[in-house]
Amino acid sequence: MFLVPVLAFFALIIYGLAVEELSAKTSLVLVGIWAAFRLGFSAMGIPSYAAIAVDALLDIFLVLRIFGGDIRPY
Repeated sequence: MFLVPVLAFFALIIYGLAVEELSAKTSLVLVGIWAAFRLGFSAMGIPSYAAIAVDALLDIFLVLRIFGGDIRPY
């Protein structure tokens, strides 16, 4: 269950790069932020499931950035 936001994050990164909505620099910055929070939580002794909130926020940012809003069914 905790793996879904992480998989969604990397899937959105790959999709954003494929459709050229994200630049390589933006993608690297977002992956760096993700890694920094993961390592930071681990170093502070905070359980890894607490980082899911950060993953969810990054997923929301990516959806808004790539799709220009919410995902709409056609």
